[in-house]
Amino acid sequence: MQAPPTNDSAYHSRINVSTSWVLSNRNTTDMDSGMSSESRKCFHFSSVKYGDLCVESILGDEQFRLADKLHSHATMSSRLLEPISMHWLINPLGAEKHNKVWKDRSDPQCDASILLIRVSEAPKMILSFVRHITQSNLGGCPDWNCKILNTKALSREKVDAFVTGPMPIYKIRLSPQQYVVCHSQEANFCTIFLSQNRANMTMTYRRNSPISSPYGYTVKLAPVSQRNDGKQPINEKRIRKKSKAIAWFVSNCFAASGREEVISELKKYIDVDIYGRCGKMYCTKGGQCEQMLNTDYHFYAAFENSISDDYITEKLWHQGYQFDVIPLVLKRRIVERYVPPYSFIAVDSFDTPREMAQYLNYLMQNKSAYLEYFAWRKNYAVIYLDGTHHDRLERPWGVCQLCRFAPNDSLFHRRFVSR
Repeated sequence: MQAPPTNDSAYHSRINVSTSWVLSNRNTTDMDSGMSSESRKCFHFSSVKYGDLCVESILGDEQFRLADKLHSHATMSSRLLEPISMHWLINPLGAEKHNKVWKDRSDPQCDASILLIRVSEAPKMILSFVRHITQSNLGGCPDWNCKILNTKALSREKVDAFVTGPMPIYKIRLSPQQYVVCHSQEANFCTIFLSQNRANMTMTYRRNSPISSPYGYTVKLAPVSQRNDGKQPINEKRIRKKSKAIAWFVSNCFAASGREEVISELKKYIDVDIYGRCGKMYCTKGGQCEQMLNTDYHFYAAFENSISDDYITEKLWHQGYQFDVIPLVLKRRIVERYVPPYSFIAVDSFDTPREMAQYLNYLMQNKSAYLEYFAWRKNYAVIYLDGTHHDRLERPWGVCQLCRFAPNDSLFHRRFVSR
């Protein structure tokens, strides 16, 4: 049996982030970036659900500096923009035109530290053709001077960015100062749209886009927010009373990932309770249904409906990490960069479904080994972005980042798409 490794040092080596992006420590909190005044450098995240967190970094987000993501345009220098040509630029400018925009680094007259993005006093205008993207989505960055409208009556010349779904009603003609953003939370839905060159920015689950919009993310806590009191980061008494194996909440019974076949094989060796259209069990969404994950079940099957790089179902961030249960996933390589170490179990870590079931049964019988999967809560926090609470936790992502990048000067217009 090929069980998941208990030593996560290799994992840590892949997510080790240089602290060079951290702003110099100050005596007071930086109101824009959330820099803490604690002796250790960190960024302040605050919300009703998660309380006050002092954060060192976001897991798996190494190519984007957290210090920049939490700042408005007025504080960004070309040091942020430098990785664009390496990571995000699909159709780069020709060399001659490129050099007109970016002076050679050896040019003594080029002082990169003072090349700041110019911001007009008027708010940036974002026209959204997506019903659920409204002004409320800017709740995490109300100070960044953007406005989202959902009316076609707005003159297109006044728009800095258009947000549309993967199948736009019509083609939008761009000026050099405008973005057309393809938005989708599902796997590969923007592919056709991009192939027709109808977008120059994507807002999807893909993490290689500067305005990535995942369902959740993991933060490494600074020492001041870590739990070092020696207590278990979970209700141990409740854990020891659990008696059931796997729960699965599902409505799509014919997923491209083949997750139904995986469940069918696992059921031969371990109990799997299927709730929803694809099973014989039913409970109302939320409430008591999800509380069973805390009190009854040891594992939750957070299986994706599609296998795609960076695509992580919202059920992993929600049911998998917001309750006292160990999440099961299909592919280790897709999720391990973005979630806490030793916090999940992957199907492809085992040679056969039978071996996986044997390991799960072992954990059910050995609660001390089971509890080790929750040790991450001392040093990390998993943030679920439910799409309804728009607060500072959304600041590093999605619409807030679109607000930060929305151009009002053609000098900084680029084609940022992720495929």
